[in-house]
Formats: sequence, structure tokens, C-alpha cells
Amino acid sequence: MNKILTLITAVLFVSLQTIAQNTITTTEPAPMRDTNAVCVGSSIGVTFTSSGNYFQGNYYVAEISDTTGFFFNPVRLDSILDNTTYYSAGSISVKIPDLPDGCNYYIRVMSTYPLSNITRYGPFCIQHCDLKTNNGEDIHICLTPTTVGIDTPLTIQTHTWNNNQVYNSGNIFKVQLLDTNYFLPVGAAGALGQVAATHDTSLTLTIPALIPLQAMGIQPGHYYLRVIATNTLYSDSSLGSLTRLTIGAPSDNPFTITNLVDYYPQTNSYDTIHGYICPPASNNDYVYILLEPNPYDYNSQFEWHGDFVGDSTSGTSLFFYDQPAFTQIIVNIEQISYGCHGPVSPNDTINVIDIPHVSISTPPYVCLHDTTEATVPYIPTSSYIWTAPLGIITDSVGDSVNVLYNTLGAKTLHISATNICTVLAGNGPVTSSATINVITAPTSGIKDSLHNMTVYFKDTVNGLGDSYEWYFGDGDSSSSQNPVHTYTSLSNFNVTLIVTNQCGIDTSMVTITSLGISKVSLEDDISIIPNPNNGTFNLSYNFTNSQLSTFNSQFVIKDLLGRTIYSTDIKGIEGKEILSLPLNNGVYFWELISSEGIAANGKMVILK
Repeated sequence: MNKILTLITAVLFVSLQTIAQNTITTTEPAPMRDTNAVCVGSSIGVTFTSSGNYFQGNYYVAEISDTTGFFFNPVRLDSILDNTTYYSAGSISVKIPDLPDGCNYYIRVMSTYPLSNITRYGPFCIQHCDLKTNNGEDIHICLTPTTVGIDTPLTIQTHTWNNNQVYNSGNIFKVQLLDTNYFLPVGAAGALGQVAATHDTSLTLTIPALIPLQAMGIQPGHYYLRVIATNTLYSDSSLGSLTRLTIGAPSDNPFTITNLVDYYPQTNSYDTIHGYICPPASNNDYVYILLEPNPYDYNSQFEWHGDFVGDSTSGTSLFFYDQPAFTQIIVNIEQISYGCHGPVSPNDTINVIDIPHVSISTPPYVCLHDTTEATVPYIPTSSYIWTAPLGIITDSVGDSVNVLYNTLGAKTLHISATNICTVLAGNGPVTSSATINVITAPTSGIKDSLHNMTVYFKDTVNGLGDSYEWYFGDGDSSSSQNPVHTYTSLSNFNVTLIVTNQCGIDTSMVTITSLGISKVSLEDDISIIPNPNNGTFNLSYNFTNSQLSTFNSQFVIKDLLGRTIYSTDIKGIEGKEILSLPLNNGVYFWELISSEGIAANGKMVILK
């Protein structure tokens, strides 16, 4: 029980503290500024201000006192939902109920969640009036287009309280407009309609086109409207009840979205619409976009439409938070003039971009003397600079470049890029590189090593082939680069190798003999590096594993016609020589013949 009492006490304490902090002041409604009493059935706006901490789901409620000014049993008029948590200034539309005539009425606005300290307004007078304007119904007129006026019937009811009032001959019922702030007449009485009558009737409420309306001193907006009588027996009852007239006049032409302002916490930039904005630099940043219609009408609202998340009625400003890169936002705007909708503007597109992406896409291999294209993903507003130190740039269009390569080997391609996003972030250009290997058509050769009926084949030019086709001469084939094949009969077989890459195709042939025995091959023990070369190359050999007892051999280079162009003697098991020969561009064959009858051969390409 003690715990329950403690909890109740705490809740009451918090509630009392909240009430002490919240205040609501009911301000003077405009009709109360008149010296005449407010007619029963009149439509008025009860204005108020509030401050403090209010909860979601709070309602502001308008109430009226009894004839003595007390709220022991108040009459509830109307209410509005307002989720503003601290401050609000508003108006609640109400109708004066059928109450006894009197001059000690008070009106107040209170809150529901939580309760508040209240300041009421009063006293003021209420009376039953003889004239009832338009049966108490409000009127809303939309001048669309603004060049065309609108006529609408307005009813006039007499003797709505009793039959004491007399409307003398020559009486004219006139429409009177009053502003909603000071309750002062706007325009001349009868300017929007009048009729000569002495009893229930109607008149035509004539709202002219916008320009003539403004010439009468009447702008689009909210007004109080009532019917007044010009010739009555009792002048204190010559005023009709109040109703409200709203006139809206949106522009006949859609507004044009002209400006885009892109704000960051520390930097900002200005660009025209259809431009580009950058995503937030971090999770704490935001993007604020101001889309400003021009010319701007301060008496209108502007509603945004499009594929965005946010406040669609935020006037000329639209807010986007944490928009990721490559988001496309399509928006248009519509003017709302006092509840009247104008034409919707054409769609405008906002693109959220990113810093330049510089991951280079290029083929890893390119043929000698060929041109290859390299690209990076396109990012709008970006500026790209390509450099190819060992190539020739033949064409460059922003995010792509074409490069001609006239020398063999690995080449490096560079890119440097910047755009509005790198500038706003205060960073330099973003950079990247890629490697391209320049190659030629394959120059294949065959090495073979016999072990009884099994032959171990090897392509002598490794790494230049994309595909390999071996035909072993006995009907079998292979697509491996270095296959192993076992023959089933003793015979001589012609073996063919076809090597292909993106630069071309090359064929080599060799005849397999001496099947059934083991044949020592020297191809794996001798190398020519580089190959291709320009005539200068390293000749290296190591016959330690060849099981030779002694080694004396001759190294020979021949042309395509089989003529010996160069020869030299090789003595010893291991060695290395640098040879520089005056050879022309082309394909040459080399041979190595040992004193023990063991041979090796291959191809060499000269490129200068």
C-alpha cells in the first residue's frame, strides 16, 4: 500500500509540475472588437497562444461560459489536434451556440494532454439577431483561372428570432466583408452583392476576376461576411450573423523552380536546378535543398510532390537527409492559395552524385601496335586527366581514353579526377593506376622427353598463349599447355602444336621417334632470355641433371631458310653468356648438338 501511495504521489507531483509550466492564453477574437453583440449562429475563430511541454495527441478545446461568466458547466464548442510540443499559436473555428442573450460571457481554450494554466477572454455580448446569413454556411471561392469571376447564390433569412424587426420599404440587403484581424470593413458594402427586399430572399454573391477584385480593395484571403440591412425599424438588429468567406486565386501558370542551394555543416554551394548535389560527408552531416519558386507568393502555400521522403508542404524549402550517392529525386511543386490548388509545375530532377570513381577497366593484355580503350565509371561534373608514360594517347573523352602501345612489356596507365564533391570536401583529386601488358602473337616451340612409351610435352614459349591444341599423330589430342601422352605402338609420330592468343596464331611440329627407350632432352637445361629480344640476349645452360659424363657442344642460330647465321662452341656443364648479334627483325631457329648425340632446338624472335 505504501508503494502505491508513493507512486500516486509521484504522478500527481509530475502532473502538477507540468501544469505549472504550461500556459494557454485565449486572445480577443476579431468579432469581439465590434461594439455590437455577436449573433447566435455566427462562425468565428477563437484565437489563442500556448507555451510549455505538450504531449503527442494533445487537443486544444474551445469552451464558452454560462451567462454569469462561470465555467461550472461550460459549453464545448470545438477542438483541434495539435502535436506541437512547446509553442503554438492557433485558431479554433466555432459557431456561437443558441445561448441566452447576455453580456457577461467568457470564452477559453484548454488543453487535454496535459492540462494547463488558462487565461480566458471576456466579457463579451451574445444576442439573437433577426438576420441569418447564408444559413450559417461558410463560402469558399476559387478563382481558377483568375481572369474569370464566379457568381454564387447567398441566402438571407429574416425573423430567425422573432417577428419584431420590420424591414421598411426601400430596404437593401448588402454584403459586407470584414477582415479577420481587426474586424474592419474591406471594400464597400454591397460591392460583392446586394438586393432590395423586405423579407426572406437571396442575392447573387459576385466575386469578380482577380484584377477587378483587387481594384475594389479586396485581395484573396479569409474574411468574415455578413448581410446588413439599410432600412429597418430597429437599427440594433440590422446586422446579420457572421459566416466566413475564403477567396483563393492561385497563379494560372505553373511556378518555375529556379534555384537549388546545397548546404553542408561547414561549406555550401549554389547551383541551378537540374544540377547535382553531393551525399553527406559523414553520418552527422545533412543535405538541405532549397527549391525556390519564382516569383514567390507569400500568401500561398506550396506543396511538393515526387519520389522523396519528407515534408511535402514545407513551403519553398525541401529537406533531404542522408541521401546516398546516385539517388535521383524527381519533384514538382503546386501552389495552394487559401485552399485553392493551382497547376503543377513540370518535373525537375535532382541528382545526388559522388566523388569520382577511378577504378580503371581495361584489358590486361594488348597486342603490340594496337590501341586499347580504358574507362572509369562516369560521375557527372567530374574532370578527368589521363596519362600513359609508355603509350600514346590517341583520344580522350572524360571517363574513357584510347592508348596506342608500340613497345612490349608492362605499361602503367594513370588517371586523376576531381568534381564538385571533392572540392566541397576540401580534398585533392582522386587517383588510380592500372597495368597493361603489351604482347605479340605467340611463337611456339615443342620440347619433348621420352620415357619408354610416355612422352612429356612442353610449350617452349610459356605465358603467351590463350589456348593450346596438341595433335599427337595417333588420333588423340589435348588442350593442356604441357600435356603428357602415352603411345600404344612403336612407330614415328608427327606431333603438331597450335598456340593462339588475341594477337594471332602459331604452329609447331616435331617427330617422335625412338619410342620404347628413355631419351634425355636438354631443352629444359638451356634458356634464351628475353625472347623476343632485339638481338641482345642471355644464353644460360646447366646440364648438371642430364647425366652427361662430358660435354662438348655447338650452339647454332639459323634463319628460316636453314642457313647458319651464327655458331659458337660450348664447353663445360654450366655457364652463362651475353650475346649481342646484328640480326634483323624476324623468326630464327637455334640448335644445340652435344658430342654425345643429344640435341635441343627452339625458336627466337627478334624485334627492334
